[in-house]
Amino acid sequence: MKGLNENLKLRLSVAAVAGGGLDYGENFVGRYQAYKAALQTVGAGPSLGY
Repeated sequence: MKGLNENLKLRLSVAAVAGGGLDYGENFVGRYQAYKAALQTVGAGPSLGY
């Protein structure tokens, strides 16, 4: 934690959120429309405490 003064603290958290994939199965008629998908996210959350 970073101390701004004796009572005030500043903190930053960074997280890479996990994504998921798609699997439509062999019997879905539109299974070749989207054959590859990726979800990529990075989140940052600042906090201030007194």
